[in-house]
Amino acid sequence: MKRCLACEVLFEGASWTCPKCGYQPTLRDEIYQFAEEPPDAHAGFKPEYFARLARIEEGNFWFRARNELIQWALRNYFPDAKSFFEVGCGTGFVLAGLHKKFSRMRLAGSEIFADGLAIAKARLPNVELYQMDARRISYECEFDVVGAFDVWNTSLRTRVR
Repeated sequence: MKRCLACEVLFEGASWTCPKCGYQPTLRDEIYQFAEEPPDAHAGFKPEYFARLARIEEGNFWFRARNELIQWALRNYFPDAKSFFEVGCGTGFVLAGLHKKFSRMRLAGSEIFADGLAIAKARLPNVELYQMDARRISYECEFDVVGAFDVWNTSLRTRVR
């Protein structure tokens, strides 16, 4: 079920145009934009980090092991899952791993940072990707499994005195 972020109505259909209020998210580079990057979005995570991250993920033990664990959990705890949504998909590394292991599964991902989505789109040209704030997701009861891995909120920083 889709959720209109302008009027909160739930609706179904192939189009993202809200049948009640007419709201439609912007489509940029084949990615629906449900949120703009916050003004301070790069205060803690700089755009160039995504390119660095994409270069090291494949060869790094942490990222490979984490993908194997996620795949194991999905296979063992959700064996009948037909769809998966990743909140904060970054460069798409988790989704790429899932695509290799579960090729028939519908995969989708969201990320607030456009830089991460550009890399994810290059890795996964046929996966649904959305620029979205994790606190305002435009779906309800749409996916069998939803995951969020290594996602943090930079707006919750504390001050050291």
